[in-house]
Amino acid sequence: MPIKYARDDEFISAFRNIIKENNISSQEELAVELARVGYAGVSQSKVSRILKKIGAVKVRNANQQIVYDVPDALHVPMVKSPIESVVLSIKHNGTQIVLKSSIGCAPMLARMLDNLDESYNILGTIAGDDTLLIIPSNVHEINQTVEQISQFLQFKSL
Repeated sequence: MPIKYARDDEFISAFRNIIKENNISSQEELAVELARVGYAGVSQSKVSRILKKIGAVKVRNANQQIVYDVPDALHVPMVKSPIESVVLSIKHNGTQIVLKSSIGCAPMLARMLDNLDESYNILGTIAGDDTLLIIPSNVHEINQTVEQISQFLQFKSL
């Protein structure tokens, strides 16, 4: 079977299907299964990045084994519609960033921001219902981080 490339929708779909159809308990097992279906040479670090990207979590299955799963509710939303309509404000105090959103939108926004690459300077997020705490990796670059987040979410302050 020829080697396929790991940069397309077909690969992500195969990745999800392997997790859904098998009791995969480690990244190494996942890499072996990927190779078995034609995606040879996928590194552990690539597997780790894709697990995070698709929102995979470890859960206990019916046999009490800890395995990967991809809950349908955790798929990463993409910015394709006017997301700025749900972002009400983005402010910081020099160490933390607080984003206010429409009711119920903070968890979705947190999921989007948590999956951005390291250049966005986001260490992590904590979401309530309509408030999102964003912890920057480097507080000395917090103004740039707020600007990047604002641009990504298409938010323009008044």
